[in-house]
Amino acid sequence: MNLDFTEDELRARLAQLSEAVVDFYAGLRTRPVFHGKTPGEVEALFDEALPQTPEAMEALLRRIETDVVGTTMLHTSPHFYGYIIAGGNPAGFLAGMFVEALALIGGKWQVSAAHAEIERRVIGWIASFIGYDAETGGVLVGGGSMANLTCLAAARTARAPFDVAEAGLNAGPPLTVYTSDEGHSSLEKSVDLLGLGRRHLRRIPTDDAFRIDLAQLEARLRADRAAGCVPFCVVGNAGTTNTGAVDPLDALADLCATHDLWFHVDAAYGGPAAATPRAAAYFEGLARADSVALDPHKWLYVPFAVGCALVRDPEHLRRTFSLYPAYLSADTDKDGRFDFLAYGFQLTRDFKALKVWATFKAYGAPGLAAAIDDNIGVMHDLAVLIDDAADFERLAPAPLSIVCFRYRGLDPRRHTDEAYLNRLNKCVLDAQEADGRVFVSGTELRGKTALRACCVNHRTRRADVVYLLETLRELGRAAAAVCDAPA
Repeated sequence: MNLDFTEDELRARLAQLSEAVVDFYAGLRTRPVFHGKTPGEVEALFDEALPQTPEAMEALLRRIETDVVGTTMLHTSPHFYGYIIAGGNPAGFLAGMFVEALALIGGKWQVSAAHAEIERRVIGWIASFIGYDAETGGVLVGGGSMANLTCLAAARTARAPFDVAEAGLNAGPPLTVYTSDEGHSSLEKSVDLLGLGRRHLRRIPTDDAFRIDLAQLEARLRADRAAGCVPFCVVGNAGTTNTGAVDPLDALADLCATHDLWFHVDAAYGGPAAATPRAAAYFEGLARADSVALDPHKWLYVPFAVGCALVRDPEHLRRTFSLYPAYLSADTDKDGRFDFLAYGFQLTRDFKALKVWATFKAYGAPGLAAAIDDNIGVMHDLAVLIDDAADFERLAPAPLSIVCFRYRGLDPRRHTDEAYLNRLNKCVLDAQEADGRVFVSGTELRGKTALRACCVNHRTRRADVVYLLETLRELGRAAAAVCDAPA
């Protein structure tokens, strides 16, 4: 059975889709960020048996426009500040339409030569953009978590004193990894999946700016060696998820060189800010890393989903992942063909690189750097507005584009009541979700409940953060009426 539409039907449905997409983007500033529906209401929209009869594509697209878009958090909105979710860009999603239409898989050069060569090129462009070695190797993956896992796997291959792949971890002493207590949760998952064990991920305390404490790190390294462990990797943070803190990367590189450790930098969020005038100084030492993880779908504004694992010496990736069964080996290394299946875990790989390529080509590196710099400037403006306000309090430095703060009201007698402030800000978080006009996420810093605003959206302007604070102030005053009495 042929599943293709006729040419006329395909043209008609593409025209319908294009109108819906244009209308969606035209209304971004006025649509609620959060839909406000309950889980039961959303479930009811899609609770149906396995379809047995075809549905007209025209009606199906209309249903996507109403039911899917209507129950989706609009992270493309300039009023969305939750988590670290960028809003994509038109050049990237237009290229993405070709990705879906071509239905390519890119493990082997033979299957898609353009895929392989474009991916090689954009990996070099990404490296160059952040000040890393443009001749480095790497692989595009699903996101920062997979990039961290890929880089730690290469680190284990490179630094383990025995052949882990062949003999397993039982063949030697425990291997240990080090990061700050602000390191991403994917690191715990990575040490689990790599067989190292979560108790062998050492989380080192941070200073007042939420950066790793170097003295405590070195002390732990020495203690672990004395106890018979084998430290092999230190993970520096180039923009933590909680506060945007950047560890002292140059000092970490020195320490890793002294102790012969693999130096990995988790730059999934912050890495691209290294290309900006405002933030470049924070990233001194990034170029010395053995590997870097970052997410082009965050601060390069590429549509979801694409992460990138950069490894200074790609031979470590090849040694970790290269495995050719007979049915894939016929044209291996023929005429210089480059197979990405030998440099990452996946064999079936979608054409992520085309969206990255189109983004760089459409806007240019200076244009992307300017957009990132604007994001940082806008959020620095928000930090100043908070610092100047009597009813808000900032809870952490804001080196990049994450600002952590809380609403505390105007009664100074309440400003030191931590239990009350925690309750109040939890009420504000609930209220802003129900309200829907803006969205910030919540976190906890040193036992304090915080409102966390993050901007990686090229659409957000200073007027938007003024609106954000005004809206949260309105919601905070209403929440105070509910939470004012001590529990």
